[in-house]
Amino acid sequence: PDTSNRQVTFKVTELTTKDKPACAPDPKRRDGPGRAVHYYLRPRFYHMLPEADRPEGWEKYAKEDELAWQEEVRKEEEEKAKKKKEKADARAAAKAVSAESASDSPTSEPPAKKQKS
Repeated sequence: PDTSNRQVTFKVTELTTKDKPACAPDPKRRDGPGRAVHYYLRPRFYHMLPEADRPEGWEKYAKEDELAWQEEVRKEEEEKAKKKKEKADARAAAKAVSAESASDSPTSEPPAKKQKS
């Protein structure tokens, strides 16, 4: 296949939510053993549903979800930028330490071995 399971998982998490949107109808009660797990389409995608399948008042929830989605994306981008900056700072610090240690010892000989007593 052209798409990996990981890519599909990421896409599903973008399209769905485990929190029931207020405009979504309650799910039918499940009969039988096991626990029911429900995933709901995010309201920002309700415009793609056929008109008959859209819940009432979906436009309001779609706008709210779109704003929430933009906030999530902004936070993720900030986290990525922060991690990238931390890595760059760590690399710069490591280079500075290695440069200092190289300038402290004029020779490049390894340290002498300790003798057993």
